[in-house]
Parts: sequence; structure tokens; C-alpha cells
Amino acid sequence: MSVMERDTETLIDTQLRNLLWIEDPKNPKRNVYKQQPKTDEQKKKLRGLKPDYVLYRSDSDAPLIVIEAKKPRRNIHEALQQGMAYAERINAPIVFATDGVFTKTIHQVTKQPLLLNGNEIDEFIREVLAIQYVGTSEYNSIDKHVAESRKELISIFDKANDLLREEGLHAGVERFSEFSNLLFLKLISEREDVREEETPTDDIIQREFRWGYFKNKRGNELSSYINDIVLKYFKEKFDDKTIFEPLKISNPRVLEKIVDMLDPLYLTDTNTDIKGDAFEHFLKSYSSGNHNDLGQYFTPRHIVKTLVKLLAPKLGEKIYDPFCGTGGMLTETFKHIDCTMPQNENSKRLLKYQTIFGREITSVARIAKMNMILVGDGHTNVKKINSLEHIVNGEYDVVVTNIPFSQTTKHGDNYDLPTTNGDSICIQHCLKALNKKNPESRAGIIVPEGFLFDKTYAKEREYIVEKYDLHTVVSLPAGVFLPYTPQKTNILYVKNKTAKKEKIWFFDVKNDGFTLDNYRRKVIGETDLDRLLDGIDFDTLSIKEIKNRQYQLVKTIYQRKGFISEKNNTVMLKEIAEIKHGQGAPQKLDLFKDGVYPFFRVSDLAKEHISYDLTASKDKLNDKGIKGLTLFPKGTILFPKSGISALKNHRGILGCDGYVVSHFACILPDTNKVDPYFLLYCLLHIRAEDLLLNKGYPSIRKETFESIHIPLLSMEQQKEVVKPIYEIIKLNRRVKELESATSEKFNSVI
Repeated sequence: MSVMERDTETLIDTQLRNLLWIEDPKNPKRNVYKQQPKTDEQKKKLRGLKPDYVLYRSDSDAPLIVIEAKKPRRNIHEALQQGMAYAERINAPIVFATDGVFTKTIHQVTKQPLLLNGNEIDEFIREVLAIQYVGTSEYNSIDKHVAESRKELISIFDKANDLLREEGLHAGVERFSEFSNLLFLKLISEREDVREEETPTDDIIQREFRWGYFKNKRGNELSSYINDIVLKYFKEKFDDKTIFEPLKISNPRVLEKIVDMLDPLYLTDTNTDIKGDAFEHFLKSYSSGNHNDLGQYFTPRHIVKTLVKLLAPKLGEKIYDPFCGTGGMLTETFKHIDCTMPQNENSKRLLKYQTIFGREITSVARIAKMNMILVGDGHTNVKKINSLEHIVNGEYDVVVTNIPFSQTTKHGDNYDLPTTNGDSICIQHCLKALNKKNPESRAGIIVPEGFLFDKTYAKEREYIVEKYDLHTVVSLPAGVFLPYTPQKTNILYVKNKTAKKEKIWFFDVKNDGFTLDNYRRKVIGETDLDRLLDGIDFDTLSIKEIKNRQYQLVKTIYQRKGFISEKNNTVMLKEIAEIKHGQGAPQKLDLFKDGVYPFFRVSDLAKEHISYDLTASKDKLNDKGIKGLTLFPKGTILFPKSGISALKNHRGILGCDGYVVSHFACILPDTNKVDPYFLLYCLLHIRAEDLLLNKGYPSIRKETFESIHIPLLSMEQQKEVVKPIYEIIKLNRRVKELESATSEKFNSVI
């Protein structure tokens, strides 16, 4: 067995023990068997085959789960199929395949993945939950009352928001924080109620500090009890004055109303492990609506989970998010490590106090701390601080973050590449934070698409490629952050440089498991995120090639786009034509009044789709309207380059001089080298979709147009090829003349 396979089994063993599965051969309650089944009859059915793990119902010979450990460089779906073959022979209903971090499931009967509360299970489960899947692949564990309460939570916050605004809390983050204070008290009380009932211990929060004790108090008594007793207690218990500040609600009646609205809700589900998921539900549901109170975007949970699994942080490492917001990256990291570490006091103490580190410049840091406490603590090292002002040098083994986009900073002079550009400094901050003494140090950073190709960041890209090991660039689809923004993003997976690198890996996520629209509906089945974690379908580019292109890191830039034919020698479009672009349409209507100069929009070309002689424009500008605009000459080729129109593949050539809207690339042929109609006909064979940088907001860069390859024929050959087009133009003009004559006659007699 290789070291990597042994490591995988160690991870599996730890997770199973944490979930109270028993492998000890001396224990009469043993329900985990490795490399062989429990009974001789099952051994006969397997005919010498050896499942990695078979898990049984306690005090029974009935197998529940087959686990197949994924070997290095082996597709996890192949491992699932292998597990299915074993499960079918011994009649086990459930199959897991895993490499210890990335886990997939399938039901042996339904042939579907296991769903818990509508989401695919991606980690091992306890026996009591596994039993629920004996006859089905779907199970809803959340109590109906809890589910309804969670749905109602957002509408209650909307009402509370109005009350808090009337209280004088004008900043949205103030109102959100104030409500979160009370929600935290409600949730932690529910959690402690469950703990007291199920596993009474000395560390349970006493009843006089829980919701049920103070919820019925009225007026000033309620206000003073929460501020002077309850919040003071939590401040001392968690040794943090920054979280549990006195409430800013001065009117006791407002406090009463909010407490009364929250009280009927029951948000903690006793059927699942107490992980603080109700608070996460609130943060997710709140941020998915039309609220902008916090002034920031929330990274979708499935993207966070993928990023954490990609980095695979472990106990003993220090993990850092310098822009942690409400703590989504940190809570997921905490849960990931908690699931995979030994459950002893030393490990728990190390996880709580020396593993998770976060910074957030806004008062949202308080909410991140609350979120951490509710998932099991680890809030101690979350600070309200400007990360860019306070450089971190080599302190952390793992950096995981979604940087704030499009910011400016006055602290750039303290970094290796000084600038006021916040995107640049945020990324530099993350990289400087990596522990240089640990060869395994790594960072997963979500960045805007522009960072990968814009000339503004050429030095930053060179810095990353040359100073670090830029291992993988993961392209995320543009709809990932909907409904907040269509912003296209990428993940940079960066490691400490330990040897000379010759290539960089690229992975393109097109299906992230949700529809790429504002509704973001769940799509069941294999996703590209699965394939990313599975380590398949990666492309590579040589660093030498990347250096020659200003370290641009968008894979599609390097693909052979715009090749019409390989039979003839070719020239790049920029060698035979000048590429310009149109201009924004004038906004004042009086600039079009009594206009005589044609102003061509995409809609004018769309009427014909392909036009060899575009002369008709719906809009015409007057003398005032054309001031400052470029007049494009007859023979200019129009190629839609941005917006949804780019995907329609309209093409045209001006049959007269005119002004052109900005959605067009305007291609001016050098008539000494190329016949305009031959060039147009060549461009009819280029699909705009193949030239796009991304489809989130379709756009084609000037450099891409310039690199289109055109077959190099002599002028005589070109004119011979397009000779019929000149006939088409004559015929079209004759048709228009006849249509005009018919219209005149009709109008004269009607």
C-alpha cells in the first residue's frame, strides 16, 4: 500500500471513529470491517473480492454501507462503480467513494446520490442516519416546524429592520448586527436546551442566561436584564468585549416586539448535529434577497466548501482569511477540520484557539465571531482590523479568501509592488502571509476575471508566476454570484515555490450545480466542481508560453481561435485591416431631430442578419449629433462584439458612410491587400462564441480580433471568389428600387 493510500485510510478511520462507528475487533459491538465482510456467506458472495470497508447495522449481519477508498489519480466515479459491484453482491444499500476529503455517494437500488434535506451528502454519516437510507436515496431530517420557522425568519427580520430604522439605526450594518445579537441569544439558548436534554455536562450555559428565562420580561426590565446580565455573562464566558456590546435599542417597546417576533420560532433541529447551521441559513437567506445592508457579496456555500476541500486544511496548520466578512470561509474550515481530526481535548483546544484566524475591516467582524461560536467556537483570533494596513509575513500555512473587488487603498507602498489598486494589494497580502518555512503552505484566492488578463495587472501576474508556484487557475462561471452580481471570477490555487515549474494547470467550471440565473435552482447530478476535486479534465499551459503573453492567465486566450482554414497560408487580421470600435449612442433626442446622417445600431443589421450593402438606419443624426463621433467609410465591416448580440453572429458591410454604435467592432480593410467582400465572407465563417473571453457578459477583445487568421490569397483570387457577391448587391439594389416604385404607385392611387 502506498503512503497516499495509507493516508486516505487514516482519514477515513478518523472520520468513522468521530461518528461513533466501531472498528475494534475486540469490541462486541464492532460494526466496521476492512478488506472483508462480516460473515462467511458474504465472503462467498464476493468470491475473493475485498471491499475497502463494509459498515453494518449494530447487532446485525446486515450490511449498510460499502466504502471504496479512491486511489490517487483514479476517477471517483470509477471508485463508486467498484463499490456498487461489491454492494450488489452482499445487498448493501449505500455506497461511499472517497479520497478522505472529496466524498461522493450512490444508492445501490435507486442509483441516485444520497440527498439530505435536498443537498447531496458529501461526508460520512452516523449509523442512525444511514438507516434512514435503507429503502430510499432521499431523506429530510429537518422538522417541519423548524423548516417553517427558518422561512419566516427573513420576513421577521424585514419587520425588525423597519423598527430599528425608526430607532435611529440608519446604517444597514448596524440594524443587521443588532438583530444578529438577539438571533444569537435565541440560537445559543436553543442549542443549550438540546444539549441539556441529550448530554448534560458541566459546561452547559445556565438557564438564567438563556432565552426562555428572560423572554417574558417587559419594558426596562427586559432591556436591563439582557444588557447588564445576559450579554455581560457571554462577554465574560467567551472573553470577548467586541462581540457582546450592549444593545443600541433605547426604546424597550421595540426590544419587546423583536423578542416577541422571534420567540415562537424554533430554529435548531434536534435530528442533526448542532452545528449552528440555522445562523448560516439566516446569513445565506438574507444575502440572497434584495438586501444591500452589508455592502458586500456573500460567497455561495458550495463554492466555499469546494475551495476548502481543494486546500484540505488539517489540524496543526494555521488558517487565515484576511477578508472574512461574516466568516463563511472560516466556519467551513472549522467544520472540515473538526470532522477529520481525532476528538480529544488536546485537538479540540488546538482547533478552538490556535487554528482559525480572520480579519474583517467592518463591524461585520462581530457577526463572524458569533457564527464561529455557533459552529463550535474558534472565534478568538477573528479581529476587526484593516488587513492591508497591517502586513502579515509568513505566519500562516493556509490562506483561504474571497478578496473585496475593485477597492482602492492608501497602504500599497508597504508591499512588493506598490499601487493604490486594492485587488493587487489584497492578493499580495495573501501571498506574503504564507509560511515560507512550510513547503506545503498554500492559498486559495477568489479574484475578479480582469486580474487574469488586464494589462494593469501584468506585473502582479509575473510576480505570482515567478515568485510562487501558481498551481491551478479555476475559472468559475459568471452566474456564480447571482443574484448579487454577474461578476466573472476565478480561483487562484497558489503554493510555496519549492522547485522550478514548467506548466500551470487550468480548469474550466461551466456547471457548478445550479442554474446560472437569478433563481440559482439546484441541478442534481455530477458537476464540474466534482470533476475539479476529482482531479480530472485539467488543461495545462507552459510557463514559457505564458511569459510570452504578458503572463495572461485566461486559458482561452491561448487557444487557436479564428482559424478559418489550415489549407492556405494565413495572415493575422491586424496585418490587413485596422480594428476600431463604434461609439456610444447620443442620449439627447434633439440630436436626432431632422437628422440626415445614418447612425447604425445592431438592430439595423439584425433585420438583415447578413448584409453586403448596409445603408438603411432607423436613426439619423443632425449636425449637432455628429460632433465628436467617428465617421466610418463605406466598406467598413461591422462585427457585433459585446452584449447578447455578439452571440447572434450578425455580419455586415457599410454601403455608405455612417456613424456606428459601440456594440460593433469596426473593421477597416486595407484595400491594397484584401478585398472588403472577401474579408467579410471570411469573417462569416468565424463564430463569435469561439472568440468570447466569457459568456457571462459576452465581449470580444480587440487583441482577439487582431489575431484572427485570414487565408492569404492573391487579389485576383479574392475577387474571383466573391464575384457573385457583387451580383447579389446589384440584385438587392434593384429589388429595393422596385419596392420603392411599387410603394409610390400604391400611395398615388390609395
